[in-house]
Amino acid sequence: NLQIEPPWASCVHQRDTSLSRTPEGWKGWLLGAVGTMRELRRREEDLILRVSIALMSLGLLVSSCASTPARVASTSTSTGIPPTTTTPSTTSTTFAPGIPDAGVYLNDAIEFVEANALFAGEIDWAQRRRMARDVAGSARHPFHLHEFIRSMLADLHDNHSRLVGPEAAADRNDESPPTNTSVELVAGRIGQVSVGAFSGSSEQSEMYVTELHTGIASLSQSDVCGWLVDLRSNTGGNMWPMIAGLGPLLEPIDQQIGDTFPGTLGYFVNSEGEPRAWRYVEGSAFLAGKEMIKVENPTAVKVPGLPVAIVVSSNTASAGEYVLMSFLDRPNTRTFGFPTFGATSANDDVVLDDGAVMLVATAMAANRDGEIYDPLTPINPDELGEGLQPAMEWILSQSTCR
Repeated sequence: NLQIEPPWASCVHQRDTSLSRTPEGWKGWLLGAVGTMRELRRREEDLILRVSIALMSLGLLVSSCASTPARVASTSTSTGIPPTTTTPSTTSTTFAPGIPDAGVYLNDAIEFVEANALFAGEIDWAQRRRMARDVAGSARHPFHLHEFIRSMLADLHDNHSRLVGPEAAADRNDESPPTNTSVELVAGRIGQVSVGAFSGSSEQSEMYVTELHTGIASLSQSDVCGWLVDLRSNTGGNMWPMIAGLGPLLEPIDQQIGDTFPGTLGYFVNSEGEPRAWRYVEGSAFLAGKEMIKVENPTAVKVPGLPVAIVVSSNTASAGEYVLMSFLDRPNTRTFGFPTFGATSANDDVVLDDGAVMLVATAMAANRDGEIYDPLTPINPDELGEGLQPAMEWILSQSTCR
């Protein structure tokens, strides 16, 4: 009988063959990696923090000189940042629209990042809270709070976390972006699938996934002998419409083997070493047991198992890299192009009181065999160089095309 071990039995790209085959082993590797980076970056962080404090203090001083103080710090002795109080006013009792209290606003942001960020250990949180108290007591505009949070997220050094302001966050759903996908026949018998970046509303997600999924299913009815998936312009966004749209080509394992669920394509592993699988099953994309998006009336390709070439570039990032990883270890698959951007950590979206959104890296990503990818390191393709033509030549050299 063929014995297939679960992903936890894999080493991390074979870097440490003694890695424990348990979540604790994953956690140990992660803590070791973080410790090494922390040692190398400590002096840089101290310098950046001093400059940030100086610049923010200067900005707050200018603001204070230009207006009459409106708040004093509360005498509350909480474990976080004391809430601020507003002097009596006939017009408003809040700090700003959507932000009743600046201290609570910053405290909520700090608590989430400290508890969940992948590289939370990069920051001296006692020092950061002292700085936050100064900002909350002196700020005159939400801009000052947003800049504090941006500085905090930048100091995680994860190449991925960031703050999206309220207006930009609203625009992500208000606009109607192009679907950024195309499916066409090239070189006579190759199905070329271009998968661009995407971020939009639920309705826009449904448009994206439907166009991609039905385009592949329809083209597969022709004399296609192989597929080329172009991720060169995929800078990221919402991965779930991409996974569900490409589902007919991904061909994940369709039965449970050990701890591996059916349809598993990859994993997100948090700082505690706890994995959650991303999966594709019969038209639906899942995160662990939660359905993220579903294709109505999903269709399989006419001929499964055809060769698939993936083309990537330095613009391929985040969700684009997750799509790439979903194809890795698929049989009869090869990658071409240039190293990716290198932002494979998984972000959690945290909506703040005023509509601003914190994107916080909370997990590393692993392929379907459980091999973790360093979140700061680009993924190298199998063949380096301008990838489109070599990818086509490789497909046409396969037995299905001869």
